[in-house]
Amino acid sequence: MKIDWSNPRSKRKITRHIRIVDVTQGDSRRVPKTANVERNILKVSKYLDSLIDAWGPLEVTSFYRPADVNASIGGARNSQHIQGLAADIVLQGPKSRRERFQDWLEKHHGGGVGSTKDASYTHIDLGPKRRWTY
Repeated sequence: MKIDWSNPRSKRKITRHIRIVDVTQGDSRRVPKTANVERNILKVSKYLDSLIDAWGPLEVTSFYRPADVNASIGGARNSQHIQGLAADIVLQGPKSRRERFQDWLEKHHGGGVGSTKDASYTHIDLGPKRRWTY
């Protein structure tokens, strides 16, 4: 599948649920420049599709961040976001539901999971399995 990244604000879907704007956050600096990053973005997007199918709507608050964007927001130097392998998401619904979602990810997700103490958002990535709390 060839994705037209020319409009980073596009609501065109790249998978069943994930849109170009979810990946780029409407920022032209976040348009992937390599085929490898694009492949990674598609892997994460398909995983997010499965989460949406199982848990319902979620908001992507951060996805692909090239190194310069990542540095400008204070992201980790070796962040999985830089390779297109991570997304920060917010599951819709009450705090108790978001806590159940984070608990489920802790047990079932094979990559990285970062959770906030107040369940306000969750980081998931396809890197090595590890867990942390913000």
